[in-house]
Amino acid sequence: MKKLPICIENSLPTECWSYYRFAVIEAYPHLIPWTVQHYQHIFSSYECGWEVFHGQNGAKYDQLTYYSDALITEGMYHGEVPSDALIPFIREKIDRGMYPLIECDYSLLMGREPGFIHEVLIYGYDDEKQVLFCPLLKNGKWREETIGYAEFQQAYASFDHLSSDIIGSNLFKREYLAPVTLLSPRKDYDTKYSPFILCNDLRAIEFQSYRVYETYDTADGSICPVYNGYLGVYNALLIAAKRILADEEFRRQYNYPENLNRLCVYRQRFDKNIKIILSHFSIPYDESWFLLGEDIAQDLNRCMMLALKYEQTGKPQHIQRIYDYLLKIFQKEQQVFYPLYETVQKWLLTHY
Repeated sequence: MKKLPICIENSLPTECWSYYRFAVIEAYPHLIPWTVQHYQHIFSSYECGWEVFHGQNGAKYDQLTYYSDALITEGMYHGEVPSDALIPFIREKIDRGMYPLIECDYSLLMGREPGFIHEVLIYGYDDEKQVLFCPLLKNGKWREETIGYAEFQQAYASFDHLSSDIIGSNLFKREYLAPVTLLSPRKDYDTKYSPFILCNDLRAIEFQSYRVYETYDTADGSICPVYNGYLGVYNALLIAAKRILADEEFRRQYNYPENLNRLCVYRQRFDKNIKIILSHFSIPYDESWFLLGEDIAQDLNRCMMLALKYEQTGKPQHIQRIYDYLLKIFQKEQQVFYPLYETVQKWLLTHY
């Protein structure tokens, strides 16, 4: 049996692609500082259907290149790893300290109807029990699970004879990530906190945002513009709330708890990471900003509870209460970000 280090409960549980990479990175103490100055932005817009994503300037982080300082990433074709050689391939890579991230028919692993393509991160194996170790998302929580050799090989082999149409649509949907990816933690990563990166991150949050609008409150009844930035996510969730109350089709398609949860997790990470960098450079700050940040996190968690209640009951008053909460939270956010950005900017000017 062999297991590589893994961080099952890492700081980015809301997005599978990112979760797997953070599960590797945060398992190595010398790489954890990388997470402090990365994944510092989320966005949403009309173009992406008001879904919330990690990324900047209206674009998601590139999963092929974004982690290059912390991870070595190697992509392979499905055909390069024959199904009957899959288990020996996995064992050999893990023995070399590499984490295989492999696409398969996820439905077969979860006891559902076949046809759902998804990736699975493997971080260990046990020849005696004939199982692989991997994190799987069950009931909204990532857990350490085992998958039998034969079961995983079958889920992988189901892709041996996919049509070109299915392969093409899958590559587009998965943003052309490799069917087989190998992740290796860099041993030579050197922590390099930067006050300039901090200032630019705060500037992006401030200047990519827009004031919160009611939905359809312009003269011609169109949706108001929203810049792609963190504060703009509030705008998106407000618009989504109004559309849920007014549009049954949108209500069926839009997963409000999932998108709201991405905002909640981001906000909690933000306070922790910013405080680390401020302390590292001895940049003075007002503790009340972070106390207010704790209030904001608690308010967002209340919104999450309401979103889950709405999902269970379908009662519109829960969405309306979320809408009212978000308007108030947005006002609190401005009391944090604007003075925080000004403080860091002034510190940079005096240390220029």
